[in-house]
Amino acid sequence: MKIHVLHTGEVRVSPYLPFGDGGYATKSWKEMITSGVALDKKLQRQSLQWIREQSLDPNCIESLATHDTDIKPHIIDL
Repeated sequence: MKIHVLHTGEVRVSPYLPFGDGGYATKSWKEMITSGVALDKKLQRQSLQWIREQSLDPNCIESLATHDTDIKPHIIDL
């Protein structure tokens, strides 16, 4: 993935959110689906909730789950 940063004068707090095992796909955080393997399901759900909250923040341009096969290589312009 390439990220182009263009100065527009606009300030973004959280331009994009890459996450690994917190959620395996966009569907994970949108529908709060935890993975099958976890030492502590409560903590796993809290992590997923945090990802969901950050992803829904209007300042977050995109959330990217590293295991999501639906995400294709692309350029993010900031």
